[in-house]
Amino acid sequence: MKQILKAVTAAAAMAIMSTQAVAGSPSFCFLPAKAVLETLTCIEQEDAQCAFDGYAPEFVKLHNGVDVNAAITSPEYWEGAFSMTDFSIDVNHVMRTGLNTISIRYVESVSLVTGQSFLQHEHALVTVNNDCKMVKWDQYGDNAEQFAVDKAVLDFLISIGVVPPEAAL
Repeated sequence: MKQILKAVTAAAAMAIMSTQAVAGSPSFCFLPAKAVLETLTCIEQEDAQCAFDGYAPEFVKLHNGVDVNAAITSPEYWEGAFSMTDFSIDVNHVMRTGLNTISIRYVESVSLVTGQSFLQHEHALVTVNNDCKMVKWDQYGDNAEQFAVDKAVLDFLISIGVVPPEAAL
């Protein structure tokens, strides 16, 4: 991912240098791909505060058009996630699609403390605000892959008593 981040940064810098400077503060995010990739790097490095800082308070995550109610309201969200999972994100394509939007394809490897590992093949349309914080992550991927991860996490949370057994999928 570091190579893609460097390439995106270099391409964006060249694009900015070839345009006139904007007077005042911009009404868009100059480098949305860089902002998203940096947040993904924070997640891979298990830096909860850094990961949290990449999200706007009104953030919404969709999977195949369904709101998954990702309540990323504090760094503790990521601390909890990192206590039971490791994430590796192999980005194979990223492209700016609008002033504050990017398209990103990736394979996410999720490893749980139970020893289980999962691969998720996804494509996301990501929207950031003018401060380059993510406001929408609209991902498309295999429902079976997503369900397998969700079920494994829920089963683990039930086994340690954090979630009641009646919450089982």
